[in-house]
Amino acid sequence: MRIGVHCSVRNGFVGALREAAALGCETLQIFTQSPRGWRTRVYEPTEFSDFRRERERLGLGPVVVHSPYLPNLCTSDAALYARSVRALREDLDRCEKLGAEYLVLHPGAYSPSADYNRGVERLSSALDAVLGAAGEGTRLLVENMAGGGRRIGSSFREIADIFSNVRHRSRLGVCFDTCHALAAGYDLTSASGIEKTFEEFDRALGLKQIRAFHVNDSKTLRGSRRDIHQHIGRGIIGVEGFRRIFSRRIFFGLPLILETPKDSPRADRRNLRVLRRCLPE
Repeated sequence: MRIGVHCSVRNGFVGALREAAALGCETLQIFTQSPRGWRTRVYEPTEFSDFRRERERLGLGPVVVHSPYLPNLCTSDAALYARSVRALREDLDRCEKLGAEYLVLHPGAYSPSADYNRGVERLSSALDAVLGAAGEGTRLLVENMAGGGRRIGSSFREIADIFSNVRHRSRLGVCFDTCHALAAGYDLTSASGIEKTFEEFDRALGLKQIRAFHVNDSKTLRGSRRDIHQHIGRGIIGVEGFRRIFSRRIFFGLPLILETPKDSPRADRRNLRVLRRCLPE
């Protein structure tokens, strides 16, 4: 398995690579724009080519990009929907230029005036429109969510509904977030619970659809519907939970991205060290 963290691009794309390498990572995740804003800066072509060159030199990969939080591809609001589709299209274009293998996407939430089926329909239409016009170098990964309110994607069945409505589904995959799964009600603490969780995922989508993991412990209890990340081994899932999750051979070689709290200068190193101890030798 290839382990990494979410790295800042405050020092540029190349700076994120060097941060990951300094931490001893094999992979990394970045944003290509502000996660909580609509404005994007214009990048020089050399920033993309420098990234590809430095990445090859450092031997890092796969590269995972996370889409920003503001776009909502499930909305019935015409203006927000158009803006969200455009943001995804532009993000995917930057991923192609970077040579990033994966772009992780939060499904979104349907509007108060709509329902679940309408939300899935809007999302699927957006994904088809963007993927149909894009190159084939980057795969879109739908992230499972903690749930709550009108948010779509907290159950594996809901993610399967998204896939079944997309014509370009061969360009899709799943980013499995451990904290989100626990918060949505899946048991990732016991051997039997973990077995049942991945059996259910396999029935709904097939385990091979998992292309990456967001590895986060959880501050909140199973079924809380609250997405609050915790340091590895200090939350509800615990070290034994992660050992059981990643003992499955089908997950060997996948990127494991930490999104744990960065509340001290040593937090990433500590979480990387603990996670490595959870993996099979």
